[in-house]
Amino acid sequence: MVDTTSSRPEVARFEAIGKDYRGHVALTDVTLGVDAGEAVGLIGPNGAGKTTLLALLAGLRRPTRGQVRLFGGDPVAPRSRTQLGMAPQALSLPETARVGEALSYVRAFYQQPVGIAELVEEFNIGRLLRQQVGGLSGGQKRLLSVALAFAGNPKLVLLDEPTTGLDGDSRELLWQRVSARVDAGTTLLVTSHYLEDIERLAARVVVLKGGRIVEDAAISDIRSANRLAKVRLSTGDPDIYQEVYRCGGIQYRHGVLEFSTDDVDETLRWIQRKTGSLNNVEVVNDALSAASRHQTEENR
Repeated sequence: MVDTTSSRPEVARFEAIGKDYRGHVALTDVTLGVDAGEAVGLIGPNGAGKTTLLALLAGLRRPTRGQVRLFGGDPVAPRSRTQLGMAPQALSLPETARVGEALSYVRAFYQQPVGIAELVEEFNIGRLLRQQVGGLSGGQKRLLSVALAFAGNPKLVLLDEPTTGLDGDSRELLWQRVSARVDAGTTLLVTSHYLEDIERLAARVVVLKGGRIVEDAAISDIRSANRLAKVRLSTGDPDIYQEVYRCGGIQYRHGVLEFSTDDVDETLRWIQRKTGSLNNVEVVNDALSAASRHQTEENR
């Protein structure tokens, strides 16, 4: 578990939270605190309760049991949300509104918003300003939604599946911009089914399963506890790598070999000695995926 003795002020608190929807239990006994400046990733299967947690913190839902605090106040009270930004899964704006109008509209709710020119440059949405929201692609709507989440220069931002529908370049841009905001002191709570989003944006991971928290740890601790990594490389002769098939999980399709290893350094040294090159070799740390799977299996 993460250290809860931080000297930083707490900006969000879920205390013994329960949430029911028409007889369905969405959350059970969830206690979680988020300190100022933290970047926390929420992961777990569909229906685990991730989006419900964000909705409670944003004041869009009330808990059935327990208490939620946002900047020390009730999230339902408008004054508690003056320093909160949010990008929900679905963008709710009039389809005939133009992007520039949407930016101006959202900025007007905040006392010290980011300038439109700065926001446009930050998220590379200048080409969209005169387009209607209804005419945007799914990826463009996601980019706009994230830009709107930061429009008020908030202290806490909630991102729910922020990169869904984005191409590779747009995902990289979003990772860079959001990470820069976190580095500057913005607190972040992000959910994603793409574990790479969590790897790039969060320093702490909370795993949810069946409405309960089953893991809460720093990413660095998860990596240290689980050394397993995946190696991918292009080859026409996968048999020559049999000596480094250390942990199973071997796949070979369309000229790409993938296998697992618990000693990346030794594996790369072996490949270098055997082939004379590390070109086209990709290493993916599988710690988050393994931790998520492990906790899910333990709690069945």
